[in-house]
Amino acid sequence: ELRSMRAEAMKVISAAMPPEGDFVPEPICGVGGTARAANQLYLAAGGGTEGYSPDFLRDVLAQAEANPRKLMRRILKLAPERVHTLIPGIVVLSTAAELCGAKTIVTSSYGVREGYLENMLEKEGLLHG
Repeated sequence: ELRSMRAEAMKVISAAMPPEGDFVPEPICGVGGTARAANQLYLAAGGGTEGYSPDFLRDVLAQAEANPRKLMRRILKLAPERVHTLIPGIVVLSTAAELCGAKTIVTSSYGVREGYLENMLEKEGLLHG
């Protein structure tokens, strides 16, 4: 199942990528709840706060195949609301990092909604940047 998710993610993300050379791959920034939950897994594993390697995500996916019950227990402790969405999200994040050639993933503490709201408040003159 993970392989088919990865193949689909590869197809969709590849189609949305700009031409090679039109972007800077380092680092990429994960935004949203799934990215924050993946970062929580990293921090709980003893990782630092400066970001992490895509290798960490590959290790999580390997554990999802080798010992899914153990991984689910870890997820339930850290982000129970993400128990059904975290692994598919990690597949997407890992695939995006690979396609971009990123060696580091950093996680935003803010989401897309906050950015949209800030943008709208600036346009209305209610927030000055």
